[in-house]
Amino acid sequence: MTAMPPDWTKGQPRLVVHRCGACGHAWYLPRQACPACGGTSMAPVISAGAGVVVASTTVRRRVDRSGDGAPPVGIALVDLDEGGRAMGRCPPGTAVGARVRATFATERATGAGDRPLPAFELEGE
Repeated sequence: MTAMPPDWTKGQPRLVVHRCGACGHAWYLPRQACPACGGTSMAPVISAGAGVVVASTTVRRRVDRSGDGAPPVGIALVDLDEGGRAMGRCPPGTAVGARVRATFATERATGAGDRPLPAFELEGE
C-alpha cells in the first residue's frame, strides 16, 4: 500500500483525494482499500479545492441566555474536481450547483490546539 500524506484532519491546510491504481475511483477520506473495487494500490492527489456543491444546509443555533444568538453557519457537501466529496463550511444559503473553492479557517479544537477546517467560498467572489 502506498503511504498517504496527511489531509486536513491531521493538521495540514489541504484536501487530499485518494485515487485507486486499479480502477481509477477517487474518494476523500483515507481508507485501507478502494471503496469501489477493494484494490489496495492508491495514490494521493492534493486537491486544488475547487468543485460543485451537491448539498447544503444552514444551521441556526439557539439563542443563549444573554439573548445573543450565534450567527447561522452554512455546511456544504462538495464534489471536488479531482474526484471525491468533501464537507465544509460555506456561506449560509449557498445553492446546490454553485462552483466553490476551498479555503481554511483555524478553529480551536478541544484539547488539541488549533486545527484548520475547510470552508468553501463561492468562486468569483
